[in-house]
Amino acid sequence: SELTGLAVAVPFRRRGVGAALAAWLTSSAFARGCRTVWLEPGDPDVERIYAGLGYRRIGEKIGISLAPPA
Repeated sequence: SELTGLAVAVPFRRRGVGAALAAWLTSSAFARGCRTVWLEPGDPDVERIYAGLGYRRIGEKIGISLAPPA
């Protein structure tokens, strides 16, 4: 399952709200039977927050498509 779309309103940032919510969502996903939870952080600062929760980079996602047949 993917953890996605997590945002914190500007006045509440840098207080641990996002990290606490991400930790709760992650543990809830595992408690409900998910075997894998991943995310795609938008920038290095966000990636550091998730690393503090135990997430680790294991690869890069790449999108490839073929031109439709003529």
